[in-house]
Amino acid sequence: MAKTELTLSIERALKYYRPVTTGGIKLNTARGRTTAFEVPVECGTTHSGMIDCVRINEYFKLNIGEIEGTPKILITCYEIKVTKTDFKSKNGHNFIGNLNYYVIPKEIYTEVQHLVPEGIGIILFNKYDLRRKVESKFNELTDSEQKWLMMSVMKRIRFGKEGND
Repeated sequence: MAKTELTLSIERALKYYRPVTTGGIKLNTARGRTTAFEVPVECGTTHSGMIDCVRINEYFKLNIGEIEGTPKILITCYEIKVTKTDFKSKNGHNFIGNLNYYVIPKEIYTEVQHLVPEGIGIILFNKYDLRRKVESKFNELTDSEQKWLMMSVMKRIRFGKEGND
């Protein structure tokens, strides 16, 4: 199935999307991030589906009374839905990251907001930019889940003209 121009525009916007915080977590902006598109839910297979976009960032977890935090990995999954019909389809609702968001055109927000499961965030696309409308709830991942998802991301990184960020 060919991607629509709107889907490609949202992917471009996600590639350059650089929030300082997400899901209430302050990201380490001094370090790079890794973004990949069409990432298998299960490493090495597409049987369980594909995640439209996955980003890996570093953040610092601060405990009460600490000045320096412990570096942690944050995995954020983005599912792109461009129409209400697309949103209601059975495909592409793969939320397995620490944070999980739907990325939708702002025009369909009122039509689909009631269909979004609790804990899943919403990012609105408006021509060229992205704005978080609803924050995602943080989900703890096991070391094994995190490792396999990171491996899937590393296998899907686009180099060359689009590059990795």
